[in-house]
Formats: sequence, structure tokens, C-alpha cells
Amino acid sequence: MLVKGIKFPDPLKKSQSVKERMQGFIYVIFYLFIAVSIVTGFYLKWVDGQWKEPMEAVHKWAIYWFPIFILLHFGGIVIGELTNKKGIVSKMIGGE
Repeated sequence: MLVKGIKFPDPLKKSQSVKERMQGFIYVIFYLFIAVSIVTGFYLKWVDGQWKEPMEAVHKWAIYWFPIFILLHFGGIVIGELTNKKGIVSKMIGGE
């Protein structure tokens, strides 16, 4: 994102719009869930300890939150196309 000058929206910045703050919070939650999935996956792969069953349960939750994030992402794209970010999809695909 930084290559093209696109900045990660800061969810704690008061001067940003509610939409941008929500985008920032969704990104933070997404990356937090990715980290949890990676840690639990590594634990399941290489550690045979007493936490195996809870880690497996947490790791399986990824099946539920990944599609939710994808739906939120596509919803955001549609909202962006219908409001002030017209042509954002063609810019992403075309590389402008």
C-alpha cells in the first residue's frame, strides 16, 4: 500500500471520518486474527502440549471470520464505487 502512496487509515485519529476510522479498525482486527491463526497453526504443527484442543478450536474459527472479512471487503468496495471512490476497482486491476 505504501508503494503507491496509499496509507493505512489510523483508527484512533479523531480528524478522520467515521468511514476511514472503521476501515482502520477492520484492518487492525484482520491482522490480529491473521496473527492468531499463524500462532495457533504453528502450535498445532510443532507442539504437543496440553493446549492442543483449545488451540485447535481457536484455529478452526478462521473458517468463520475469513469469509466475514471477505464479505466486508466486497461490501466496502461496492460502497466505495457508489460514493466517492469511483473507478477504484479498475485502478486496482489496471495498476494505475
